[in-house]
Amino acid sequence: MDAFFRYSKTFFLLTGTFVLCAFLSCMLPNQLIHKHIADSVPAFMEEGDYPRAIIRNQSCQMDNFTDALILDMAYYIDRDDLANSMFAPPYAARDRIMHTNLQLMVEGAITPQIYYSRYWHGATFLTRFLLVVGDYTMVRYFLYVLTSLLLLVTCCVLYRQAGLPLTVGFFSGFILLYGFVTQFSVQFATDIILSLLFVILVCWHHSRFEKVAWLLFVDGCVTCFLDLLTAPMLTVGMPMLVYILLTQRRHRDAEWRVCAKDVVVPPALWGVGYSLTWFSKWVLASIFTAEPAIRDGISQFLFRSGTDDGFSRWDALCSNVHMLPGTTLICWLVVLAIPAIVAFHAKNYKSVILLIPFAMLPYLWYLFAANHSYIHSWFTYRDQMLTVSALSVGLVMLADWSKIKVWCRIRSEKKHKSL
Repeated sequence: MDAFFRYSKTFFLLTGTFVLCAFLSCMLPNQLIHKHIADSVPAFMEEGDYPRAIIRNQSCQMDNFTDALILDMAYYIDRDDLANSMFAPPYAARDRIMHTNLQLMVEGAITPQIYYSRYWHGATFLTRFLLVVGDYTMVRYFLYVLTSLLLLVTCCVLYRQAGLPLTVGFFSGFILLYGFVTQFSVQFATDIILSLLFVILVCWHHSRFEKVAWLLFVDGCVTCFLDLLTAPMLTVGMPMLVYILLTQRRHRDAEWRVCAKDVVVPPALWGVGYSLTWFSKWVLASIFTAEPAIRDGISQFLFRSGTDDGFSRWDALCSNVHMLPGTTLICWLVVLAIPAIVAFHAKNYKSVILLIPFAMLPYLWYLFAANHSYIHSWFTYRDQMLTVSALSVGLVMLADWSKIKVWCRIRSEKKHKSL
């Protein structure tokens, strides 16, 4: 019962925080925000809706379409229309070319006619705070600096607690699946920022299971506030991946019942927090606006989790798998498999088995959210950062690195003597 009240209190405090954030965002001076959004239009017109970053393939495609939509909503959020601005932000669109819509909006050629009530749109509210300071280019620069700092801090914390091999294995998913692209997009960056932030928190509290479970609940709530179904599995999977690799000694002698509890309860609480927060938005939007948010939310839920006549759930899964850099990924896993074979370390087999559900989590999500995953596979494929990192960490755990160090030292000494 104490746990129920604790989580209930946390949920209502977080919901209140989200509402307060939306309210404060609406109170910001629109004159400055409008100016900086107008200054952002040339960058969108030059790049278009779907530019490709550095590497010219679809795996490195940006989503300026959604970022332009975020700026569109940020432009029309207004204290004079407080309820709709907070719970059903309006935006203007004449066609499916969003950067053109943004230009027409700034010129006053179109007006908002669509209310977007089913998401919390936390990224829009937070972006308005940045748009008070500068334009979209400045927002990108801020995201790049923030994500780079979080990557550095995560690397240092994880290296100190887990060592170099596991740290490299953990970051392999980000590196191999073009994580750098996410650092320059409002939409893409949110899940990366949340993943890294909660990885750091789990590193600090991994010895306390109750604390980790509570953190994953908070993580689920905040993910729902910020995420637009971009790569939500990262925010639950990456912290859990770190939790498993940092508690591998505990799992060696623990019963399977204890191990199962460790990998089921925190993700389940993440799901509860995510679902409750999303439903709370529909309820609030229905109360304070004229929008049928609950009906629209349920309709979109059924649509995004369904399939059209032109594809199946299997097609949705395959379209995301095909986005992976197959040859590079296979070579990387073969390299990691070599030390696992020549210096096999069986003591961590339980932890490796516990990683399997998280390696599979993106594919379960693709089967569940089939419509969304199929249409947007060019960015939803990044949920597989979790799969790549889990496989890499598992292979690292199966190698006895102390034995490898001894072999390397002996070989170095022999080579030195021969010289």
